[in-house]
Parts: sequence; C-alpha cells; structure tokens
Amino acid sequence: MSTINLAAKNILKLLMVALFFTEINAAQYLPLPDGNSVTIREGETPGQAWARAQKMYPESFKIKVIPDSKKYDTDYFNQCKMQAAKETTTDYALVTAIESCEYKATPKKCRGFDIETDRFGNQKGDKRVACVEECNKANYYSKTLGECSKG
Repeated sequence: MSTINLAAKNILKLLMVALFFTEINAAQYLPLPDGNSVTIREGETPGQAWARAQKMYPESFKIKVIPDSKKYDTDYFNQCKMQAAKETTTDYALVTAIESCEYKATPKKCRGFDIETDRFGNQKGDKRVACVEECNKANYYSKTLGECSKG
C-alpha cells in the first residue's frame, strides 16, 4: 500500500508542477514606459495593474528634465533672446537665433558636455550641470574673461 501512496503522491506533485508552469505561461504582462513590465494578477484589471506598478516602480514613470538654470546662464540667454526677437524678421531666423543664444549662454568650458535625451524624454547631463555650477561659483574675471565666460 505504501508504494501506491508514494506513486499517488508523485503524480500529485507532477500535476501541481504542471499547473504551476501553466499559470506562469498564461500570465499577462503590462509593459511600462521604460521597457520593463509588470504581471497582471488574477482578477486584476490592466488599470489596477498600472496603478500598482506606479506605486511599486515610480522610477519607470518619471521623466527627468534638467532645469534650464543648470544647463546655462538663464539671464544671459533671456537678454540674448530679447535682442534676437528685435532683430530677426522670419520665424526660421528667430529659431536659429534662439538656438545660438542657448549655445552662447553656456560657459565656454562647459560647451563640450552635451545634454543627452533618451527615447522617453529623460535628460542626462551630470557633467554639464557640475560644470555650470562650478562656473556660477567662479570669480568675476573667470566669468568675464576666462573659461567660464559666455558669448
């Protein structure tokens, strides 16, 4: 009788394992904005899974944008932009002039550090931010004549 019970237990274990793998294969996944995914639990709607994912993985939903004040000198940029608006006559010229103002408002030594944007709109530019902050703390001569000057 013990061999029958042992065989029955083994069959029961195999059925449980098969059921477990069937449930895993039948699971539905909800893709998140950063490319990861979250499992939709049994009895859960996709909306509920989305809300749960926002609580569990908040970094997947945030868009990191670096403020303009950390990318370049905003006062210089605004003055340059106002001057460009007075002098340009076409929309294309204005857009080009504003892009030029952004370049000129960046301290000279920081221009080599780019702000990268990924496919979700997140911006990365730690070296640029550190460089601009360093230039903001620089002395007057460095800001007007030296490597932290603009223009």
